[in-house]
Amino acid sequence: MIRHWLRRLLYRIYLRLPWWRFIRRLALRHYGERCAVCGSRHALQVHHRVYRRAGRSVLWRERMADLQVLCGRHHRAAHGV
Repeated sequence: MIRHWLRRLLYRIYLRLPWWRFIRRLALRHYGERCAVCGSRHALQVHHRVYRRAGRSVLWRERMADLQVLCGRHHRAAHGV
């Protein structure tokens, strides 16, 4: 099994790939470029609501239902930070 630190490193690399930038733009447009919690249009981030579906990673296979647009404050809150 992949160790936690390696999984995090691979995820950070994934977030820099053109594929993720494309999916991120699609999600922002799909959800109206507003935070799902407060409606803010500032510092928007796309949050993975789930990382696994049916026992497999959703990376490279994201559905819009897997994603949520959040402002930075609510994204941190979603991760418990």
